[in-house]
Amino acid sequence: MIILISFIGPPSIVTFVANDADNLDSEYSNNDELTITFDIPTNTPPVNSRADIDYLLYFSESLGLDYTGTWLNSQTLRITVLNTTSSSPPVVGVTRVTVLQQGNLTRSDGTSIASTSQSSFLTGLFLCFFVLMFVDWMILFIVVCL
Repeated sequence: MIILISFIGPPSIVTFVANDADNLDSEYSNNDELTITFDIPTNTPPVNSRADIDYLLYFSESLGLDYTGTWLNSQTLRITVLNTTSSSPPVVGVTRVTVLQQGNLTRSDGTSIASTSQSSFLTGLFLCFFVLMFVDWMILFIVVCL
């Protein structure tokens, strides 16, 4: 008799990206977003409140007093910062996020152990700028977010 044992690994973080979706400033501030992407579909644990997120994830720098999360799909989690007061703040190229075992983030079908994945350093920017262009008789106002 042959017994095969296979290990199905838990989800791993593949990207951790900062975005200034609507504030149009050059620093970490309210309504900035952090997007975490996993390599495989997850079981999407609750992320509706700061308490939910803090139970699931550890950030190497404080995000502030309040934030909320939304699963965009089973592999992509977007965290929106609501109040940056008391933040460290997160820094591109420095900040990391780690999945906490207690949060029980697993494969979507539940066939893995809980993830304890750590991201690489935060990428993206908390930066947007305005471009004003005059073309013939039109004035173009463009917002660029990097």
